[in-house]
Amino acid sequence: MANRIKEKYMAGKRYFDYPMLFLVIFLICFGLVMIYSTSSYKSTVTYGNSYHWLLRQAVAIVLGAVAMVVCCKLDYHIIKVRSLEMAVIGLVSYC
Repeated sequence: MANRIKEKYMAGKRYFDYPMLFLVIFLICFGLVMIYSTSSYKSTVTYGNSYHWLLRQAVAIVLGAVAMVVCCKLDYHIIKVRSLEMAVIGLVSYC
């Protein structure tokens, strides 16, 4: 029954989970606020910039988002064929 309804109303459309997107964006912003509120004094004293840890976290968020988009665009069949090489590279880079 659910498949019939989904096929009827979602025919030709790609589904995107907007509530999940908004939840992730909210959690990222909440985390940034928490990082700033807990580390602003210490980073001002230590680094002379109250935004030091906030900027580091923001850079990590941007890099993670770029990596996520790149991974989403990759063809997973290529990853399946090269899985052994990727595992070896991952293990070597970890050490």
